[in-house]
Amino acid sequence: MNLLTIQEPKNSKVKNVCLGIDFGTTNSVCSVIINEKVSFIKDENSKKLIPTIVYYKNGIKKFGNNITEKEVVNSIRSIKRNFLKNPNNKIFFDESEKKISAIDVAKDFFIYLKSLCDSYLELKGYDCVLTVPAYYDEKARSEIMRSAFMAGFNIKRLINEPTSAAFAYGIEKNKTGTFFVYDLGGGTFDISILKLSEGVFKVLGTSGDPILGGDDFDLSYANYLVKKNFHTELEKINIQEQKRFIGYVKKIKENFDLKNNFEENVTFNSISKRIKFKRDEFNESIYMLVEKTIKISKNLCEELEITDDKVDGIILVGGSTRCKLVKEMLKEYFNTKIYDDTNPDLVVSKGASLHGNDLINGSKNLLLDVTPLSLGIET
Repeated sequence: MNLLTIQEPKNSKVKNVCLGIDFGTTNSVCSVIINEKVSFIKDENSKKLIPTIVYYKNGIKKFGNNITEKEVVNSIRSIKRNFLKNPNNKIFFDESEKKISAIDVAKDFFIYLKSLCDSYLELKGYDCVLTVPAYYDEKARSEIMRSAFMAGFNIKRLINEPTSAAFAYGIEKNKTGTFFVYDLGGGTFDISILKLSEGVFKVLGTSGDPILGGDDFDLSYANYLVKKNFHTELEKINIQEQKRFIGYVKKIKENFDLKNNFEENVTFNSISKRIKFKRDEFNESIYMLVEKTIKISKNLCEELEITDDKVDGIILVGGSTRCKLVKEMLKEYFNTKIYDDTNPDLVVSKGASLHGNDLINGSKNLLLDVTPLSLGIET
């Protein structure tokens, strides 16, 4: 006889579920396998992508897409990056104007995600697979997992983000061979090399930079625009104006997906100007950052003694890979095919839910990962 028997509510949509949670720097995504298909859990605004933003003010607590444009300036963003420093440091203010840590902010955001998942699944108790950047150290991983635990999530396993993406891609596209997974998100960069064969997903090696991503693209381009058009330094302006302008530049950056050059009226530090935005200037401002990702990728290849002719393709993951310069430089430095035929924002969560479904229901798929950093006796 079992010591503990748990029965699901009769009105539950599914049984034996394991969520896949991509807690991203810019956006977060939750998904689950229902009837052998991936279902993405949407928020109150029917959005799959949930901005990883928290707003505290005068007893008010808001999250994600519920935060207005005016409130975004005073919101807490890029929470994930603080886990690389000291996530226990109390550097933020909650709705009661009391200082709290990144762990507490992340916990509140996870509580919000859990409320969405509970409502969708009509369940309260279920397992989850949580994704983390491949090049996060043990402290950052454990503290992110602790935040999720405190929010009520039962984390069955952590999985590296590029590994999760490759797992989804390999299953969905039925790919076999040796692939790069180039994962450039809002706050982190990971590169992993995997060998995909029928039912076996083996990570050969991984590298990256946990403080390099789309946020840095925004900051670099914002600095460029301020110097050229307003003849000052961004860091010399008050923090609120910096955050407002960087948020504006983020939207400008996204316009380059559709057009190379355009003009807009811009206000910065109470000065208004009509500014010409050029893709070439944007590319120039971020070139060194993209080049850094290429060097990290090349170094990993040398370490694993893998040449271009042994690589069957590069799988693009993360919203920042939509930047055309990224694709152009990858094509220039690597003589292999670029795979961008899957949604770079959703594929990580999808892989986590597929892996979670395998864990609780059984599967012939075998996932073999590696530790990105050296482990000592104490660990």
